[in-house]
Amino acid sequence: MKQFGKTQLVADLRTADFEELKKVMSKQWGLVRVRNVIQYTRSIFKYGVEADLLATPVRFGPGFARPSKKTLRLDRARKGPKMFEPEEIRAMIDGEARGEENAVKPVKPTTSIKAMILLGINCGFGNSDCATLPLSALDLKRGWVNYHRPKTGITRRCPLWPETIAAIKECLDERCAPSDPENAGLVFITAWGGSWYKEPATTRSQRR
Repeated sequence: MKQFGKTQLVADLRTADFEELKKVMSKQWGLVRVRNVIQYTRSIFKYGVEADLLATPVRFGPGFARPSKKTLRLDRARKGPKMFEPEEIRAMIDGEARGEENAVKPVKPTTSIKAMILLGINCGFGNSDCATLPLSALDLKRGWVNYHRPKTGITRRCPLWPETIAAIKECLDERCAPSDPENAGLVFITAWGGSWYKEPATTRSQRR
């Protein structure tokens, strides 16, 4: 809406409009996000045609094509590998000393963040995995976590390291009471009693 205007008729959109939209996106976003938003945009108009909301399909033109796989590979190669080295992970888990003017200040993670980091390297859990992890998925006595992928529903069963189990137990001992009963079954609760999960902006806009 910002690019085309709220009152712009879909029937009046031309390939040059979409080409300009891609230029605007490319100036402020990386290639992966540009690729995703182009796909979102195409899907919106495709739905409009299939739902009989638009009389004719929209012509996007070659200038609104998604970045090719080759382009994405070259971009990743240019940026180099994105990974944490062992010493960096240990510093995040155990804390590190940081210089602050002329003083050295120790910085340590909270019990929740420490447990999340360990789940990340132990089970490959991401932000959403940790934020939505239910208590029912944990078997700390036997040392297992059984939790499906939130997006795809694919089941995952992962053995927990002793360090991960200890960190989760410490987190549960200090866990705040949830401010919302719906969050009572979550492993991780914020210091204010809320959920760590933040719904993606694209999902919120689709629901509206």
